[in-house]
Amino acid sequence: VEGETEATNGAPPALVFHKPASLSINQAAAFLMAYLPAYLLLHKVACVRAGDSVLVHSAGGGVGTAIGQLAKHIKDVKLIGTASTAKHEKLQPFYSQLINSTQDYVAEVKKEHPNGITVVLDSRSGEDTNKALSILQPLGRYIVYGSSSFVTGERKNLFSFAKSWLQMDRISPLKLLDENKVLGGFALKQMIFRQHAQSPVIFEAWKELTNMLSHKKIEPIVDSEWSFEE
Repeated sequence: VEGETEATNGAPPALVFHKPASLSINQAAAFLMAYLPAYLLLHKVACVRAGDSVLVHSAGGGVGTAIGQLAKHIKDVKLIGTASTAKHEKLQPFYSQLINSTQDYVAEVKKEHPNGITVVLDSRSGEDTNKALSILQPLGRYIVYGSSSFVTGERKNLFSFAKSWLQMDRISPLKLLDENKVLGGFALKQMIFRQHAQSPVIFEAWKELTNMLSHKKIEPIVDSEWSFEE
């Protein structure tokens, strides 16, 4: 936050952070909205550790790009990303396997990881959750952190939302139990505005991110800038 008071923002005061001096305002916005959730996903929710193999849906987005940069600092992590072909070039430094969004990602993952993978980070929450669960190893973690599939396509309205909701996979708790797999969710907005007890976790993550930034271990990427009119 630059030149604002606590009263100008609906967030609790403890979650109003100073803009890192090395970043432009646009970079700082990307840093907050992409790198903070990416860090929490990796280190607090999915608890990614050395040797993990991680599938990231929509890897070309802001959070997916941030996950790519941050995961480079976890030993021997293999990142697999789904993204449009146009975004593959910029993601290649961070992802060991890139899959076109139109391909059968399950088949492609199995070619490189026949025994399955350990983590799925899903920003889509769509109609093939069971499909992605099928490629998890026992003790694997499947984390939903978005629902972009609910509003894709030209008609982003209540009808398309309802259709996506009805088509969304239903997950059996007994199946998770039998297969030793973990299903979880993460929503940064809820942590900030409703779950205030988690403020220390967010502040700790922000402190670690700014430390990584100051040591040039990460660099926020702004793909493009748009005005409200556009």
